[in-house]
This record gives sequence, structure tokens and C-alpha cells, in this order.
Amino acid sequence: MKNLLPVLMLCILFFSCADEKSNAKTDVRKEAGEKNIALTRELVANMNKQDWKAVAAFYVDSPMMMTSPDGVEFKKSSHNEIIEQHTGLANMIKDLRFDITSIVADSNRVAYEFTATGIINGRKNIMPLSCFATFENGKITRDATYFDE
Repeated sequence: MKNLLPVLMLCILFFSCADEKSNAKTDVRKEAGEKNIALTRELVANMNKQDWKAVAAFYVDSPMMMTSPDGVEFKKSSHNEIIEQHTGLANMIKDLRFDITSIVADSNRVAYEFTATGIINGRKNIMPLSCFATFENGKITRDATYFDE
């Protein structure tokens, strides 16, 4: 019985340390997720300012992007392409505004639902969208945005 006590103490110590490591990993993932949610909110704020150069700066130099209904394949985009795409959208839609309706993150992946609201041909339009973004070192490396026209 005396020999079992040290073994039991070692087991308790081992499992309590393993639990602390698991909690530390969870805390790191949660902190990264919160940071990336804040970056996403900042991105959308710049979209509402129509500061397309600032919007492009949230992305790495050649992010993988997919925007429906254009297709389902990802393609590399440049900052200039991101700026041109958003500028064209703003030129077509008067009073363009984006609002996040739901957002969640797990470490470097952020999923958010948002609406684009604006005036097209004199009529107010609201389009719901969903986006799934992957962050690395504070920049978006992959962006999949889905919507239905």
C-alpha cells in the first residue's frame, strides 16, 4: 500500500499538468479568435468608409479568394483586384453599407454573416452574405464569400 501512494501522486500530478496544457491551448485559440474578430470588424468599418486601399491591406499580397455566384473555385487575387472589385460594387450601389449580423471565430478562422444594403435603380436592396476567412499573422490568407443574387 505504501508503494501505491507515490504512484497515485505521480498520476494526479501528470493529469493535472496535462489539463493545464489543454487549458493554455484553449486560451491561445480563444485569444487568437477574439483578435481576428476585432480585425474583421475593423475590415467592415473600412468597407463602410469605402476606403478600398485600407480594405485590401487586411489581406496578404496574394490571398486565395472565392466569391459566389462567380464560381466555387478559389483563385489568387492581388490588392489591385480587391480594390477594383469593391470600387465597382460601390459605383453600382448608391449608399452602400455593410452590417455584421453574426460572427464567430476559432483561432485563425472567422465566420460571419453580414448584409450589404444600398440603392440600385432607385430601390433599396438588402443582400445577406456569409464569409469564411482564414487569418495568418493578422492578415487574411483565404476568403470565401457566399451570396445569392
